[in-house]
Amino acid sequence: MTVKRCALGAWDFVRKLYAEFNKDLGPMVSASMSFYALLSLVPLLLVAVAVVAQVLHSTETAAYSKVFEYVGRFSPSLAGDPLKSVVRGRGIAGGLGLLALLWSGTQFFVSLETAVNIAWNVRERRSFVKQRLVALGMALGAGALLLVNLGVTTLTEVVRGFHRIRILNVILQAQWTWTAAGFLITLALTTAMFTMVYKFLPNRHVKWRDALVGAGVAAVLWELAKDAFSWYVPRFAGYNRVYGSLGGVIILMVWIYYSSMVTVIGAEVSALRAQIRQRS
Repeated sequence: MTVKRCALGAWDFVRKLYAEFNKDLGPMVSASMSFYALLSLVPLLLVAVAVVAQVLHSTETAAYSKVFEYVGRFSPSLAGDPLKSVVRGRGIAGGLGLLALLWSGTQFFVSLETAVNIAWNVRERRSFVKQRLVALGMALGAGALLLVNLGVTTLTEVVRGFHRIRILNVILQAQWTWTAAGFLITLALTTAMFTMVYKFLPNRHVKWRDALVGAGVAAVLWELAKDAFSWYVPRFAGYNRVYGSLGGVIILMVWIYYSSMVTVIGAEVSALRAQIRQRS
């Protein structure tokens, strides 16, 4: 009886989530986010490359490799050749140039704030200055996650080379160990990123547990879709035959649009869970 009740409750939640997503024009909001995401992508990547080069005291080439290795974990299409060539062609700006790039890159987070406010039925918007400052904070938070990921990756390589304990050596040499570790680390970072978005971007107070539930759903959907997308594109997607040289851009846009939809769904989950909790 308990299992049946849980199943009915889950189905009722999914049905309400679908209704809320359509009521809040989720597909259209996701398309708007995708547009601003594409405009903000190159400036944010340039800032990331410059910061990584400074923090790790590395060359531009090494910084490019680190950044695109990182973004490739979150998206199978962001590390493609078209995007790499655009970013490399722009070079790394310095000083005020970096600030200008970071400022222009915050437009995506402004559109993201609008999307989560719609999910929470928040009508009052922040002032222009406050809105930009919050978006800037989100961009810096995403950059901090990048540095954390690079640090964890370095630590993993150090641990992997540790051979003094025989039992530990057997475990560390097993391929499944690193596959599982890589998946869990990426999932944790993705969940942290979504939690930060759902907690701080809405122009209202959001409880941590509500933000975390929505973030967990969005992170799982994103990770599953990322693996499916990586498998599907090289085998069945015929974008190059239809769009020619624009095929890579189209693939990137499809992935950004799906990612935007996942983000909106996660925000709807957080808001719906809060509504149910308040009624009970």
